[in-house]
Amino acid sequence: MAAFAIPALGTDGSSRRSIVDGPGYRNVDLGVFRDIRLTGRTLFQFRLEATNVFNIVNLSNPGTTLTAPATFGKIRSARNMRQVQLGVRVSF
Repeated sequence: MAAFAIPALGTDGSSRRSIVDGPGYRNVDLGVFRDIRLTGRTLFQFRLEATNVFNIVNLSNPGTTLTAPATFGKIRSARNMRQVQLGVRVSF
């Protein structure tokens, strides 16, 4: 925080815009579908869908509010973890 200071009222700061980089974001999604033909034109579909299937930790951006020194420059949360959804579909 010592590298940053609030500029005087009515003036611009000396830093360029958007100089704070956050951590990268990686995500792998997966969908598996299995069609089972029943009688005639009736189709039964089993579905498994997963987001962030490898459960990769994706951290949120650090705090950028200079007037809140307790959170400035600190990462305090993470994005969604793995989510799995099962479903069935019947088409006729």
